[in-house]
Amino acid sequence: MNPRGADVVSGFERDRAAAVGLALRADGTEAVYMSCVALFTVSSFLCGLAPSLGVLVTFRILQGVGGGGLQPSEQAILNDTFSLRSVAWRLQCTD
Repeated sequence: MNPRGADVVSGFERDRAAAVGLALRADGTEAVYMSCVALFTVSSFLCGLAPSLGVLVTFRILQGVGGGGLQPSEQAILNDTFSLRSVAWRLQCTD
């Protein structure tokens, strides 16, 4: 993998980690979730249209921000909707 190709992956992961922290502290988890879905979808489309590697890296960073916020906001929605015991039982974490 060339050094510029590594920028695509590392940019995505770095911004994914930053988005996790922001999503956990944000109010309105449903709004955060839908915003992340929209950002991820639009940036994924733009990645497909990227005319150069530099533009692709930029869109992958945006994709990382959107994708990074999905899982924590999904977990927050599940925790608000179901009790901890119910979630643990469904995930088979307890007896």
